[in-house]
Formats: sequence, C-alpha cells, structure tokens
Amino acid sequence: MTTSATDRPEPGGLVTITTGTGQWRIGHHRASGSYHAAFHHTAADRPAWRARADSSWDLESEIGVALPLAAHTALAVTDTGGPPPSPAASARSTPPAGSRPARHPRMRFARTEDTYGRIMHEHPPIYTWTDGPYRLEILGVTEIRSVRGPARRFAPDGSFMRHPIGRMDATLYAYRVSHHDQIILARANLAVRSPMPVPGSLLTPMAVVGIRADTPRTPYQRRWAAEHGETLTRLTRLPHDPFPPGTRVRVDVATRQRGATGTVVRAVHDPNGRLTAYTWRPHAWDQPGHRFADQPDEHLTSPVEDVQATLDSPERPGFPAYLARVATIDHKEISSGTVLRTRLDDDQRLEMEIQPDQPDREPVWLPERDVTVTAGALWSTVADLTAARAHAGLPLLPNEPLLAVRDFAVTSSGPGHRVVVTATVPTELQDPVLNPADPPAGPTVAPPSAPPPGL
Repeated sequence: MTTSATDRPEPGGLVTITTGTGQWRIGHHRASGSYHAAFHHTAADRPAWRARADSSWDLESEIGVALPLAAHTALAVTDTGGPPPSPAASARSTPPAGSRPARHPRMRFARTEDTYGRIMHEHPPIYTWTDGPYRLEILGVTEIRSVRGPARRFAPDGSFMRHPIGRMDATLYAYRVSHHDQIILARANLAVRSPMPVPGSLLTPMAVVGIRADTPRTPYQRRWAAEHGETLTRLTRLPHDPFPPGTRVRVDVATRQRGATGTVVRAVHDPNGRLTAYTWRPHAWDQPGHRFADQPDEHLTSPVEDVQATLDSPERPGFPAYLARVATIDHKEISSGTVLRTRLDDDQRLEMEIQPDQPDREPVWLPERDVTVTAGALWSTVADLTAARAHAGLPLLPNEPLLAVRDFAVTSSGPGHRVVVTATVPTELQDPVLNPADPPAGPTVAPPSAPPPGL
C-alpha cells in the first residue's frame, strides 16, 4: 500500500524508479540550482546515462519519464548535496534501451513507495486532452504567487487574454505534452489570473499558446513546436455556432449535474434560418450493452443554449459488467482487457474475470482495486445482461453482482448446485442518456451476439 508523503522529505532523498534493466536516480542539487538524473544498469556503480536541467520539469522531457506532481514537489525541497552533478553527454541524447519504466516496477520518493503504475494512478492529472497521437495533461496547481509579465487573464465571456506587463497574483499550473507517448515538453509556468479553479478545457488551448511562445527551449523542442504547433492550435480551437457535424459537445441535461458529452449530428434552424437546437448522439450510447449501441441513427435534440463545444474526452460511464473495458494499474503482463464476469470474494470485495487483449491469453481474475474501468457496460436490464452472457457461454457464478441500468441483482446457490438470480431490484433511474425512454413501438433490441476476442 502506498504510504503518504511528508511536506518536507529527508535531506539527500532521491526519486528512484526501477525499470527492467536498471534504476533511475533523480535529485536536486540546491547549491547549483540544477536537477539531475542518472540511469544505472543493475548492479552497476557508474551511471550508463546522465541528464541535467534547470528544473524537474525540463528533466522529464530529457529522460522521457513522467513524474507525478507530488514527486516534483518533493524534489523541489530536496537537496542531494555533494559536488555539482556532471552534465549529460549531449543535449538530446537517447536514454539507454530498457530505461523506460513499466507499470509494475517500484518507485520511491520522500516517504512514498509503491509500483510506478499505482503511484501514477493515485496522482492523476486533473485534466487530459487527447487527439490522435497528441496528449496534453494539466497536472495541477503548483503555486499561487505574484508574477511579473504577461499572464493569461480570463475575460467576462470565458475566453482569455494577455494581462498587461506588471506584477499580479496568479495561479500557476503544470502541464505535460506528449506525442506518440514520448514526452516533448513539461512546464509549471502556465500562469492564470483567476480566483477560482479553471476548467481544463480552457487551460488546454492556453497551454498550446505557451508551447509555441515559451522560451527558453531546447533545439529539439523548438523544431517540434515549429512542426506541430499549428496542428495543436487547430485541434484545440473550439468552433463557433453553428457547430458542424462531428463536433464534440457537452450538453446540459436536467438529470445530470455535469451534463453529458456527445457528438453533433446536425444543427436545427427555424423557418427564418435562426439556429434553435442541435441533434446529437451521447457518447454513452456507444457503450457495450446500451440499448442504442447498435442503432447509430438514434439521437437526442437539445436547445442551442444547452450545447457547448468542448475539448473534454468522451465520457464512458457504466458498470463493471460483461463487455466493459478495463486497464490494469500495475499488472506485470496484462495492460487491458474485457470484463467477462464479476463476483464478490469472502470479504464482499469485487473481483473481475478479465479476458486480456493479448492473443492466446486465458482469462484471469483480478480484484477491483487493481483495474480501472475505461468504458463501462450499460445493459438496460439484468435479463438483457444474463441473456448476452448465456449466448457467450458464460454461466452465472454464485455471489455474483449483476448490475444494469434499470435494475440489479445478486446470484446465489440454489437446489442441485444451480445458480439462481435473486429478485431484481429496480433502480428507478430517470436519465435520458443512460436510460432513454422506451420507443412507442418496434422490435426489441437483441443483445450483442459476439463475445470478446479470445472466447
């Protein structure tokens, strides 16, 4: 279990990350104001590769290893002491093969020690934007301080503008930019004048402005920004009304606090040509088991004032039930898979039977604490869920929770070693996204007939 970090780690403390071939040792030399990293092969005293930078954030892009915000905070108050660290062999040399950590090796900083995957899972970004090979993570607030120079300031309409030169109180956010999973740039200097937390969807285009304007920058980062900066700007620029088909939107829904994300199908205009509404399809309707998953022409219509373009990732709500998608946190061999069945252990904690995505791998049982659901299942009823399971040849197990949108149940052992479903309990969920109203007439929707790969 992860132990809690203290506000001030012990002097001389390093951030260490074990990999398959060695160990990273990352520290802060306060006297010189530099941060340094050395990769040591297993049982080797001399480092095989070194890097040095003016900040722990610059060091991330040099070594290609993401650190949680808490590790950066620990490094800032750590002094490894000793003589100044030697410079790296080159400004952008490549770290040795095998130096990139997997999810299961150990990481340690301050008084925190656990697997690299679990520490990163327990210290997630506050916002992540992705589009194809690009990923931009807003890691969190680093400090609130008086800064001098052009910080971003929010205008009344929610946009942002440069603040005039001068001193001002600003909230500083840290962010990381990756391309094809390679860290390009990490910074903690996104200054925003706002007394309230700023949505990540607004911070993302601001970070892109910083990527293109921030200095100093290594030659590699300069070349990358010149090649990809315009693309990033285009991808993070929200469109104006009327939104074209395919635009990602967040829609206010009366029964949902944060609304729902979806995709615009078309804009609706009145006879005078005035934009009045949008038809759109919620992302949740494409979830496994949802009654409209196989009906792409189904959609909702919402007033124009309830629909906003967004950079938010598609929301994939649902239950850890048959066909839900999961990612493991720190498993040595399995990174992702599909849920087949679930059960409660002797302590009433949930376990999931996972079909790994790797070919020719047998299903494995993993505790809920070791996986994260990336796309939940949204079967309308327990009857729909059990029918799909039966079709896939997955019999019920004793003490298995069966979770659906409209009801739920738990199985138990019956006469003759049969497994029976206890009386289902209705949820009475009123939600047009998760539980759309039944159509007036028409055939029932059959459950998906194909089991996941590997069955």
